Amino acid sequence: WLFTLERRNKFCARLAVLQKKNCLLMFNHIEHGKAILKQIEKILGPDSKRKVYFVTGSMGGEERNKIRENIEKEKDSIILGSVGVFSTGVSIKNLHTVIFSSPTKSKIRTLQSIGRGLRINAEKSAVTLYDIVDDLSIKKHKNYALEHFMERADYYYKEQFDFTIKRITI
Repeated sequence: WLFTLERRNKFCARLAVLQKKNCLLMFNHIEHGKAILKQIEKILGPDSKRKVYFVTGSMGGEERNKIRENIEKEKDSIILGSVGVFSTGVSIKNLHTVIFSSPTKSKIRTLQSIGRGLRINAEKSAVTLYDIVDDLSIKKHKNYALEHFMERADYYYKEQFDFTIKRITI
């Protein structure tokens, strides 16, 4: 249900477009990724020179490798990638921002996904992670997406990542 919310998808798309260097936006479900891609394309417009890649597990390894090689040479691209493809086994050193647009609680998947941006590169000393969380709590009852974020925040704390939490109403 969360992934069908147009305002939420616009927010994720705007956040990706606002990044000034290479950005990886990760999603769990293909339809969610496509909805965000549609919003990014609307924001950028048809005349945009900015490269936008959409990467899923249905692509062949050779095609994914070519995209990875392109990103290593580019300065301002947006990569929409499925968590299944980008949480493990992909090494891109030229990433400056990672956006989690889908809730997850898996410690390994979370830390490995962050690792996509932590690859050493001469042009960066840090990576920025945006972890999009939906607080749909009612009184004392917390929703699962928020509970999963609290687990991820605990991982961030234990790994001694410098992080802040900001509430944004969309």
